[in-house]
Amino acid sequence: MTSEPLTPNEVEMRRLMEELRDKHGAVAIKLGTTEGTGRPLGRFELVDYVHRLSLGILPVWVKVPGPEAHYEIKQLSRIGVQGIICSMTESAYAIWKFVKTLHDEVESEKLKQIVKGMNLESAASYESIDSILKAPEIKEIDHVTVGTHDLSRATGRSRDDPEVRKMAGEITRKAQAAGLSVSVSGVE
Repeated sequence: MTSEPLTPNEVEMRRLMEELRDKHGAVAIKLGTTEGTGRPLGRFELVDYVHRLSLGILPVWVKVPGPEAHYEIKQLSRIGVQGIICSMTESAYAIWKFVKTLHDEVESEKLKQIVKGMNLESAASYESIDSILKAPEIKEIDHVTVGTHDLSRATGRSRDDPEVRKMAGEITRKAQAAGLSVSVSGVE
């Protein structure tokens, strides 16, 4: 992490990260730039801390608040996170804007190393999945996160409602068929 010795809590957090990776198949730690508070994290102190703490164990992927999150993407590139995910991706146009913003804010060599993802988490995302996956810029996207919590709220259903599960399954199948890796969040 740094040259400073780890605290007992940090040692335990690293052990838990290794356990998540080794015993449960975790592939990344996903954070958001607002961390559920609705407030920006200022200078991204928490993201930087988790990134440094998890080095060598799990990559850190961070969800930004939209396709044109210039400031957030620039800061995350500076920190060196291994993945950037666009929230509320609802159209092919959003993918175009997200990819353009990445190219504007991240140096080319660094961009090649970053996992580029999108959250599909709304009724509009579900209804637009085919056009999203046909967008020319999709070739620059590596990963899809299906956000079942927001998807269920957007459709007025619970997360375990059969219709929400069907929608999440369809998004997953189509994204995988397009060659994208997929994770599902918001599962209880």
